Amino acid sequence: MKKILPALLTLCLGLSIIPLVFADSGDLALTSDNVYLSDTTIVHNQAVRIYATVKNNSSNQDLLGSVQFKNQTTGHQIGNDQPISVRGGGTDTVFVDWRPMAGTYTIVTTVYPWDTAGDDSANNQISFAVTVDYDYDNDGVGNAQDPDDDNDGVADKEDLFPLDKNESQDTDQDGLGNNADLDDDNDGTLDEVDALPQDANEFVDTDEDGTGNNTDFDDDNDGLSDVYEQSTTDPNSGEAKPSTNPLLADTDTDGYNDQVDTFPSDSTEWEDTDHDNIGDNTDFDDDGDGLADLEDDYPKNHGPVITVERYEETDPATLEKFLILDASKSSDPDGSAERLKFQWFTKEGRLIGEEAIFKLAIPFKNILPSTLMVFDENGESRTFNLSLTGKGYLKIMGGALSISLLLTLALIIYLKYTASARSDKKSSKPKKK
Repeated sequence: MKKILPALLTLCLGLSIIPLVFADSGDLALTSDNVYLSDTTIVHNQAVRIYATVKNNSSNQDLLGSVQFKNQTTGHQIGNDQPISVRGGGTDTVFVDWRPMAGTYTIVTTVYPWDTAGDDSANNQISFAVTVDYDYDNDGVGNAQDPDDDNDGVADKEDLFPLDKNESQDTDQDGLGNNADLDDDNDGTLDEVDALPQDANEFVDTDEDGTGNNTDFDDDNDGLSDVYEQSTTDPNSGEAKPSTNPLLADTDTDGYNDQVDTFPSDSTEWEDTDHDNIGDNTDFDDDGDGLADLEDDYPKNHGPVITVERYEETDPATLEKFLILDASKSSDPDGSAERLKFQWFTKEGRLIGEEAIFKLAIPFKNILPSTLMVFDENGESRTFNLSLTGKGYLKIMGGALSISLLLTLALIIYLKYTASARSDKKSSKPKKK
C-alpha cells in the first residue's frame, strides 16, 4: 500500500501539468519593422548584420522556435538557423552577419515555431530587397557615396575614367586614357616629342612659354614679332633692315638678343653707340664726340655740346646795363640737357657760378669768368674758354661812346649852320618903302 501511494501521487501531478503545457498553443510572428539591417548603406565585401525580432502573440505561453535568413537571389542561406525562446507576450531578437558582394538581392527571413499548432503561418516570413553598393577603391565608402571611386585624386564628376585609378583624361576622346595613349591629342605627333600633347593644333613651343608656335606671335620670345623678324623693311621707318630667325632669339649667336643687337646678323658687332652704322668693335670713336676711344675716358658717352650766347640787358628800373653769358642752349646728344651741370671759373680757377646763365654788370668788376665747364649726367665734361677781359670790353664800349659823341657834335654843328644860313638870307632882302 505504501508503494502504491507515491506512484498515484506522481501520476496525478503529471496529469495536472499536461493541461498547462498543451492547454493554449501560441503564435510566433515577424513584421517588416522587426527585420532590419545594421547599416542602411551596404558596401560590397563589408560585413553587415541582419536582425530579426520575433514576437510571441500568446500571452501566457512560452514558445520555442528558430529563425532562418536566406538570400533568395542566390539561393544561399545566410549563416545558421538562430534558435529563439520567446516568453508569452514577449519578443526575442537574433541576428546573422552577412558579407555580400555588390548587387541587388532579395532577403527572406522565416521563423519556424517548434509547435505549429495554433501558429499563423501568414506572419512567419518577411522578405525585402537590398542593394549592395560596389566599393572600387575598397575605402569603405560605396561608389554611390564616394566622390572619387578610384581614389586617384580626381573627382568622379571630372574623371573620364572614374573606375580606373591610372586614367582620368582622354583628350582626343578615342576611349584610350591619356596615360596609356601615345598621342593624346591625335595630331600625329607622339606625346614624347609634342610640346603641347593635349592640343591638336600645336606641337612646337620654341620659347617654352606655354603658347604653341602656331598661336604665338613671337616664337623665340626675343621681343620681336615673327612677322617683323622675317621682314627686310622696318614697318615704322620704312627703311631696309636685315631679317632675323624668328625661331632663334639670338640669330647671329653672339650672345646678344636680336631685339637689343644693332647688328643681329653680324656676330662680330652688336652695338653702335653713335648710330653711324659702324659697330663699336670697328669704330675708333664709338660715341662720335671727336675723341678717339683710346683717349676718351668715356668712350661710350658723348660729352655735352656747349653753346654760349652773349647779349646785353638793361634793368628798366635802374637803367643799369649787364652783359649776359647764356649757356642754357647747351645740349647732351646722348642724354638729357636738363641734367647738365654748369661751373664758371675765373682764370685763377675760382668757382664763381653754377647756373646756365652768368650775369655781369657793366662796367665790369675785377672778377670775370674765364672758363665754363659743363658736365653731363655721366660725369663727362667739356670746357669752353671765354677770353673775356675788362679792358677789352671797355675799349669796345669807349669806341662806341666816342662815335656817338662825334655824331652828336656833327648834328649840333649842322643845326647851327642851317639856322645861321636862314638868318643871313632874311637880312639880305630889300626893305619896302
